[in-house]
Amino acid sequence: MVIRHRAVLAEDKQERHHAILDAAARLLARSPDRVANVAEVADEAGLAKGTVYLYFPSKEELLLALHERNVAGFFEAMIARLEQSEPVTLDFMLALMRTYMVDDPTYLPLATRCLGLMATQMPTEAAAAFMERMTDRLWSAGSGLERHFPTLLQAAGSCCCAGATR
Repeated sequence: MVIRHRAVLAEDKQERHHAILDAAARLLARSPDRVANVAEVADEAGLAKGTVYLYFPSKEELLLALHERNVAGFFEAMIARLEQSEPVTLDFMLALMRTYMVDDPTYLPLATRCLGLMATQMPTEAAAAFMERMTDRLWSAGSGLERHFPTLLQAAGSCCCAGATR
């Protein structure tokens, strides 16, 4: 185990944050049916257990951050493509979903765990902040999807959120 000095600069803190998430992802990939504890994540990242707690107040918030990173990658790829002028096909959308959600063996198990944790063990503020960020991503993606698939708007009257504005 390699213990590094405390990160002081913002870029060092960001690097440490990513290193912790990378370590948690590696452990989850090795054993998708088991959630590693904070000590195991710290050891995998080459950090002290207390350092992990400086970045993530609980194991549940660490898992949520890992899930959000996965979700963010999906939405960033989708929104970047939707912002292009060339038409987007349903096949492209299905391939994108397959790449991020099906081919990654940790995506769905992690998403399921996080959903359960948010309902029972997650601090309300952390869950609410995650949901707010997800709402922003959904609105951005939704407007891009409407541009590329205008027939989606024809069914808006049957949607529970038809006419909703942000």
